[in-house]
Amino acid sequence: MKLFTIILMTLLFVSCSSSGDPIFEIWDFTNIDDAKLIGWWNPWECQSLSNVWWNSAGHANQMIYDHANNFLFVNTGRSDLSVLNIADAQNPKLIGSYGESSDKLATWGMTMKNNDIYLLYIKASIPLYSDWSGIKKLNWSFK
Repeated sequence: MKLFTIILMTLLFVSCSSSGDPIFEIWDFTNIDDAKLIGWWNPWECQSLSNVWWNSAGHANQMIYDHANNFLFVNTGRSDLSVLNIADAQNPKLIGSYGESSDKLATWGMTMKNNDIYLLYIKASIPLYSDWSGIKKLNWSFK
């Protein structure tokens, strides 16, 4: 399992990248001795026993936080990219996405500079099937 984290004040966003896990969890560390799981984002029912890593529509690898807009950009494997508004951390809202889980493409990483998002694709059969590797550049409009 790979874990990526983003810390925002007393909140910890943890991406999960294995079968059976949500896409990411939100933890409140206001009291470090009593951390609480306050939310999660799991649009593909990843906890289901019939939904394992290689047939799941998505999982999380990397996350990028846009402080000015409270947006979280998550590269989501077979679903490529999901953009969430996390102004209400307990209830993240999907506000945009790129890619289809039904195509044969999968992202494994991403980076962002200004409004340009670079999605890194892998060619693999394990842990998920993807038949193309390369980089796609997207432009995100902050409105």
